[in-house]
Amino acid sequence: MKNNNFIFILVTSILIVFSCKKDDVNLKKDFYVDSSIEPEVNIFDLISQLELIEIKNESGEVVDLHDVIKIIPNKDKIFIQGGTHEVYLINNEGGLLKNMNKTGFGPDEYREIKDISFNIQNEELYLYDFQKQRFYIFNDKLKFLRVENIGYNFLNFSFLKDNSLVLFTGKHRNKINDSFIDYDLILLDSLRNIKKKSIPFDYEKFPSVRIHGKNPFHNLMDSNSVVFSDIVSDSLYTITSKNIGSTALFKYKEKTLDNDFKTASHQKIIEDLNKDINKFKGYDFFSSIKGITKKSFIYNFSNNGTKSFYVFKSKESLKIKNYSFPKKYSESYYKDLFEIKGVSDDFFYSALYPISLEFIKEELNKSNYPIIGKEKLIDKINKILSNNIEDGNQIIVKFKLKDF
Repeated sequence: MKNNNFIFILVTSILIVFSCKKDDVNLKKDFYVDSSIEPEVNIFDLISQLELIEIKNESGEVVDLHDVIKIIPNKDKIFIQGGTHEVYLINNEGGLLKNMNKTGFGPDEYREIKDISFNIQNEELYLYDFQKQRFYIFNDKLKFLRVENIGYNFLNFSFLKDNSLVLFTGKHRNKINDSFIDYDLILLDSLRNIKKKSIPFDYEKFPSVRIHGKNPFHNLMDSNSVVFSDIVSDSLYTITSKNIGSTALFKYKEKTLDNDFKTASHQKIIEDLNKDINKFKGYDFFSSIKGITKKSFIYNFSNNGTKSFYVFKSKESLKIKNYSFPKKYSESYYKDLFEIKGVSDDFFYSALYPISLEFIKEELNKSNYPIIGKEKLIDKINKILSNNIEDGNQIIVKFKLKDF
């Protein structure tokens, strides 16, 4: 079980305006973060439907999962990135269809998976090998198809619907065609030529790496756009196949960190936050997006240095609700519920260790609202807990927010 000590960062109120152009969806309004909004008491004041997916093989045995990094739902299947070497293909009920660990030096073998992404246009899964600087490409049944050399080092990537590609480099400088790439966001066209670059490096500011989320890209559904959060600068970037634009800022109702603090190196920022957390009491800061579905947004921001607020916003009503985990459940593995690994239509996907299911069970029992399949869900939690040690295999969590 990973006890993530990194400060939980992410966002609140956001207003996304959809333009009439087919290719462009831009974030055009500043987002106002308001920690004074009273948090909801129970997570099921927010969640209308929740499903637990255990991954099992044909014999019904629970599969030994590596830490879940990313989840990509695709029609009747789900791709899961586990650690830096494993990819799992399951059906929607959790039945294992195939798992893959092809580490090595062969033509279809990789050294280190940094990220995976699904190319909707070609119905293909791309694995990026950081060490070899290449893509390994598979069909939707995880059959190997080909290798594509990319010639860049990066941490994350995402496809737009038209096969354009956006990369987050996270401070990696590579000499390509006798020129240096000194930017964090790189937009490539379908032929993998550079179209745009954004967020330049400052080598004194990023001695190790820019502070970023594990899955920094969020596709805006029903559009050909991707959103990226630059956490320390409180900026949101919208990427289309034509452009990368810094289109909105997070603005705080309460006081936030001053610019002098934010212009320090990211390594120093983390050191200062960990050294004397008390000096950040009363501050709201480091906002960013956790996940976007067709109907809802989830954001997070840091409050008082250690306490995280999660914000839920309806696209239809524009109403927002705050949530903060109870002190009893303040450990990072409980908060993994809202560490979104993937989305599909109206559902968010995350992954929890068995110990965290105790929290969900308690919330279910205390909730006054009708939850779809409540009794069956409690029975399933009890069964999982009886068969697992507390830091055993992660369970995939699929949930939908209420209309509000």
